[in-house]
Amino acid sequence: DRVFTVGFCLGGRIAYLNATADSPIGADGTVAFYGVLRPWHPGMPSPIDRAERLRGPILGLFGEADEVVPAVQLNSFDQALASAGVDHEFVVYPEAPHGFFDPSSDQFAAASEDAWRRVVEFVSRPAAVSG
Repeated sequence: DRVFTVGFCLGGRIAYLNATADSPIGADGTVAFYGVLRPWHPGMPSPIDRAERLRGPILGLFGEADEVVPAVQLNSFDQALASAGVDHEFVVYPEAPHGFFDPSSDQFAAASEDAWRRVVEFVSRPAAVSG
């Protein structure tokens, strides 16, 4: 009965940008694994620039050593979402690179296991009651 968008890298970026109240998807939440935050093609805004239009809940999972999503951009997005009052949680895994989530790899197995546990908990939470 509930719909969540989940994306990785560019898909995470698209998931963020679809987390608007007027999105035809109408998702109940958004999960992004290392969703790209920097400006992309002309006409395709950064999620940071659209923070005031987004709605939560949003779960973002990032690697500390991610060169595609640097800490300065993540901090800017976090602050923009907080300023807009968007329910969100960001988790940063120490030493993990971009693309760390790979259940078949031993190198970041603990981060992958924790990230998946968080996703399952996130989508299992009771639906928010509006009104």
